[in-house]
Amino acid sequence: MLQDARPAPRVTVGELVVWFPISLFPGWLQALSAYAPTHRFARLGTAVSEGHAPGAGAIIVLTAWLVLFGSYAVLSYRRRAGTI
Repeated sequence: MLQDARPAPRVTVGELVVWFPISLFPGWLQALSAYAPTHRFARLGTAVSEGHAPGAGAIIVLTAWLVLFGSYAVLSYRRRAGTI
């Protein structure tokens, strides 16, 4: 008789960045993760919860990601709608 076939659990890169301490990453990934939106958003929240103003670096990186993903969303929508 066939048993319930469940896929094996997988860990994605996004889960690694969110749920594992950066200090456990190899050096090259630590440097790369400093520019990840999840890292900068966490630093933004930490600064606000400690009563400090958010750093300019966090604001700049998050704004860059917003522009990147926002542009991609607009282009994808317009391409799908046939207005490009």
